[in-house]
Amino acid sequence: MLILKVLMLSFNGGKDWTVALKTMLDISMTGVSFLGPIGFTVSASYFLLDTATNGFGGFGNPNNL
Repeated sequence: MLILKVLMLSFNGGKDWTVALKTMLDISMTGVSFLGPIGFTVSASYFLLDTATNGFGGFGNPNNL
């Protein structure tokens, strides 16, 4: 159900497909963090990189479209 809502964002509420893709990636990486120490490390690295690069250069940011 959540995946359907995110996909619908790209067609109804979002301005571009990158918004839905970035949202799905963030949700997926949050789930990965619960897969033990390796999952937590991968997820933490993703979110640190995401923060350090200002959302991967604004990818999926609806304000940048």
